[in-house]
Amino acid sequence: MNFNRCYQKKLIVIFLLVLILAPGNKKIFAASLPYSPKNMPSYSLNRTTYVPLLLVCDNYAISWEWDPIGKVVILKKNGLEARLKVGSYRAYANGKITNLEKPPLFHNGVVVVPISFTEKTIDKIFKEQSLSTPFARFEPISAKEKRYVVSTVVIDPGHGGRDPGAIGRSGLREKDVVLEIAKELKRQLEQYGINAILTRDNDAFIPLGRRAIVANNLKATFFISVHANSSRSKNAKGFEVYCLSDATDDSTRALAAAENASLKYEEESFDDSHTKNLDAIVCDIEFTENRKESKELASSICNSVLDKLAVRKRGVKGAGFYVLKGARMPAVLIEIGFVSNKEEASSLSSTYYKKKLTEALVDGILNYKREYEKTNGFTE
Repeated sequence: MNFNRCYQKKLIVIFLLVLILAPGNKKIFAASLPYSPKNMPSYSLNRTTYVPLLLVCDNYAISWEWDPIGKVVILKKNGLEARLKVGSYRAYANGKITNLEKPPLFHNGVVVVPISFTEKTIDKIFKEQSLSTPFARFEPISAKEKRYVVSTVVIDPGHGGRDPGAIGRSGLREKDVVLEIAKELKRQLEQYGINAILTRDNDAFIPLGRRAIVANNLKATFFISVHANSSRSKNAKGFEVYCLSDATDDSTRALAAAENASLKYEEESFDDSHTKNLDAIVCDIEFTENRKESKELASSICNSVLDKLAVRKRGVKGAGFYVLKGARMPAVLIEIGFVSNKEEASSLSSTYYKKKLTEALVDGILNYKREYEKTNGFTE
């Protein structure tokens, strides 16, 4: 069914107004509208009939939230919850992943879903009450369970062994300086009653994928990977923190490629069972709340360092760091400075500076720890 351009423009305006009037990830509870899957505006995309997801939600009285960073739509109704990622053939609900016939897409600025989604998947998600369905009932966790007490933090000193990481003009090696920072970070966190675990405590080579597995097996609350930066430009310097996401510019893509280059030192990456499940793990990361929490942890650490040390602000960014992809908890990668910069290499060689830097890192972690525990893990 084809509709004129005027109608399409009106639909886009309505959709944008709703987003503008909804601060952050505000829940939008739908009013009943006179639409059914058969008479909704539709679009033929890739030989499939698509309809606007917004109108589907309105028609079925489903509340929704939009995560613009992850391009994820969160649908909620009657205690059930589902997450759809634009472009993904998989949907996620309370720990379960199911395949879709066709993925949600962007079309004319609007999220659209296949008409088969309204006729099949909606019923499975929100009308079948049996726990045997692919979408389990969503039960909120009681605060009395104290699942959101920050008890264990896994600290990951980057590189090691046959992988030196970046090497500065003075000969300062990334693998050495980040190990020293990580050990001091562990010592200071333990003074505050936090169980801090290192992925390596000596000059050992640890495959990238196994570093996050350590955190997962320990059921750590946070995963913090510590690295040092490098650049062809001797003037490049500053402190920055990364979360897992698609890189948005050439410099972040280059940095991710440099850090991911550790893969070339691996004789084998994952075991067979892990390789088979890698896509499911990455999908799990994309759909969980950890993306938001990771960004907030990164911001807290970055702000603390900038408040306490005279370093150049490079901010919080996103990139596809391999070491973060398997982590099933808020995870960040810290770039403590540039070993390629004469001034910062000198600072990173100073015991006094490294202690002060670590103190700032600890303050950032503790600041977010208080917020994380106070809000029971949901920091909206």
